[in-house]
Amino acid sequence: MLCTPIGMMLMAGAQDLLVFFVGLELLSIPLYALASFRRNRVRSVEAGVKYFLLGAFAAAFFLYGAALVYADTGTIALAGLRAHGVATPLAGAGVALMMASLFFKVSVFPFHLWVPDVYEGSPTPVTALMATGTKAAAFAFLFNAAFMLPSSAAITLAVIALVTMALGNLGALVQTDVKRMLAYSGIAHAGTVLLVVAAWLALGAQGVAEDLRRDAVHAALFYLGAYVFTAAGSFGLLALLERGGARTRVEDL
Repeated sequence: MLCTPIGMMLMAGAQDLLVFFVGLELLSIPLYALASFRRNRVRSVEAGVKYFLLGAFAAAFFLYGAALVYADTGTIALAGLRAHGVATPLAGAGVALMMASLFFKVSVFPFHLWVPDVYEGSPTPVTALMATGTKAAAFAFLFNAAFMLPSSAAITLAVIALVTMALGNLGALVQTDVKRMLAYSGIAHAGTVLLVVAAWLALGAQGVAEDLRRDAVHAALFYLGAYVFTAAGSFGLLALLERGGARTRVEDL
């Protein structure tokens, strides 16, 4: 429980791809164990195994992408990458792999399918940590690293964001378990924040100054702050109900 927030802080403040990866592993490896903490429950063990396998693939994507970017630019520092640029096909492939890893962590389409099963199977306090801190830390780094994306990616990101919002909200409507419903809700919220990243890129393509584009990032951070507190409160309430003997199915509540 102590390692995970340390990893979150490293991810959010990282100015280097390797520092971010160290934070990612400090966050992820304890969460794999915490997800399967209730070893006598099949769903808890299943959640830990699913999260571990998919998380390992996501980590490999990020490392391989960072290696491609380093091979092309000779640096993994964000300041150096900003100065050098990542416009070549090799660096572009690396950035795409790293973004796939980040999209897994923030759970946007098409990297969202693991979320309902893992959230439902994990102990509820762990789900609260997973649904809030992990997403906020990954988005914080995404805002810092968004300059690596070409301006032409704005439309693609906007489409991914809209599909994520639609799937998250529609998926939540048919759930009979509150944890799964909140999981789909979290997916929809991730799509909303990703839409801000798309807007940031689109403003850059139109030649809007960097200081004015920061308003979009401030709006996203404000939204994330509200989401973190409300989601943590929702899962915290469910954890209290579980301690009282209630289950998390809608009909039981």
